[in-house]
Amino acid sequence: MSSKTLLVKKLGEIAADLASIRDLSGLERTITKTVDSIVKVEYSGLYFFDFKIKKFKMMCAKGFSDDEKIEAERTAMDRHPGWVFNTKKMLYIKDTLKDKSGNSNDSKRCFVVRSRLWLPVISYDEAVGAFGFASVLPNNFNEEHITTLSFVCNLAGVVYNNLQLQETRIKQTNDLIKANQNLIEINESLDTFAYKITHDLRSPATNVKGLVHILKHLIDKDSNSKINEVYTKLEKSIEILLEKLEGFVELLKLESSNENKIESCNLKQILLTITNHLDEELVTAKGLISINYKDFDIELMGIKEYLHSIFFNLIQNAIKYKSNDRKLVIDISLTQISDNVEIIIKDNGEGINMNYQDQLFTMFTRFSRNSQVGGSGVGLYIVKKQIEKSKGEISLEAELGKGSKFKIVLPKILIQ
Repeated sequence: MSSKTLLVKKLGEIAADLASIRDLSGLERTITKTVDSIVKVEYSGLYFFDFKIKKFKMMCAKGFSDDEKIEAERTAMDRHPGWVFNTKKMLYIKDTLKDKSGNSNDSKRCFVVRSRLWLPVISYDEAVGAFGFASVLPNNFNEEHITTLSFVCNLAGVVYNNLQLQETRIKQTNDLIKANQNLIEINESLDTFAYKITHDLRSPATNVKGLVHILKHLIDKDSNSKINEVYTKLEKSIEILLEKLEGFVELLKLESSNENKIESCNLKQILLTITNHLDEELVTAKGLISINYKDFDIELMGIKEYLHSIFFNLIQNAIKYKSNDRKLVIDISLTQISDNVEIIIKDNGEGINMNYQDQLFTMFTRFSRNSQVGGSGVGLYIVKKQIEKSKGEISLEAELGKGSKFKIVLPKILIQ
């Protein structure tokens, strides 16, 4: 086998060894073993430049005491390592006794160094360090040594650079995990705090409502009209406050829930429950609901709590924002389209100005012209979020003063 073939084989073995390295200690062990298999030297030092602190760090320090290693790192930039690093050129001093620069005569070693070889460590065309070798023999490094050691230097540079990038990625990943965990804890604390505050406010607000109800029976209907007016405003304010608190509780539950139970949901049963619940409000509003329950007698695989909330909010809104100019009619229909259902909830209420449709499903937005009508400002926001979590869509057609039509498309089977 020719010397060239042997060299190629050796370079392949070196490349395979270096490619298997997973950490810096592995790099140091492999480099030390590889250099020993190439050439006999008394001293060797592999320097990598730390671009953060602008200094060399030494590894593979063969023949150095701890103090010598510290001193070598401290002065590296002003000596041969710095020159090789900055110029990206090889430096070979065949015999230090004939070195006219005089830089090789200051060594206080156990051995008298007669020849030195310095090679730049390159990674992706950028110098990342320098590798030095020193021998007690003059002319100790031949062309094959230089070729092989240069190959080792360049591979070492690539491996080192990749290990640094890997370390950076791991650190960034760990930092992100830690930051994410902190955010989760903060959000959980905020959710708990907000829920507690809302709950604590809801209780006294309910008590105040009870007291106002008692006050109603104590007030003489024929007494001062101003007192009756104040009472009416107080009663309405309490109702609005309670409605807002209920909306906030619903919103907090929605935002904090990551997983919900998917189950078989009969739309007919859900709508019957809602219409029965809203019957008193519908009677008070002197309205009617037109619905063919047979069409809704189907099963969806979805989140029952969300479906109930979606229909309840939209139907209650239709009642709440009725027109005073005509009898309220709410028409609810369902069409099955392939793997989806399309549900229309249409009313002839006061309608919505479509110039503001971009804001319609945002939080704390209300469009009613009637200041006496309560509302938390989060109802439609919650509806949209629940529909999105159910993998569905919602759209609106409306005309101010004529009514609104909400179209909801939901999958028959929800897959989370």
